[in-house]
Amino acid sequence: NLKVALQASIGIIFGMIILMVILGIILNNIYHEVAPEYFKTPGEAIYNVFRLISIEGWYDIPNDIADRIIDNPVLYYITKYMFVVIVFLGILGLSFVTSIFSDKMAEDNNDEVIKKLNSMENLITELKNEISELKK
Repeated sequence: NLKVALQASIGIIFGMIILMVILGIILNNIYHEVAPEYFKTPGEAIYNVFRLISIEGWYDIPNDIADRIIDNPVLYYITKYMFVVIVFLGILGLSFVTSIFSDKMAEDNNDEVIKKLNSMENLITELKNEISELKK
């Protein structure tokens, strides 16, 4: 059932939204001057965090920012690895949403199959009882 799957996934989806907002605000504060086309406002920053999490431009954005701060090697590598962590968290979160959603969608089918198996088991038991009574 779609409703059950959405209800089961809502916690992770809500968590992903909170993560995007928090990361967007943090990245806006860090990179609004370095990369204003990506992080000028919190709204743009949140959108670009969504792009990173959904693997759209996941290497363009950090490479573009890192190229602008190449004169500071520490900040350069921190930037690269920070974006790797963001992308990894996004992939992990989306994988959880997908797996929970798929599991709940398939769960309904399992319940129906189990009911049918129990029904067949009861019929077989009844048949065995009838056959044993007929043999007597």
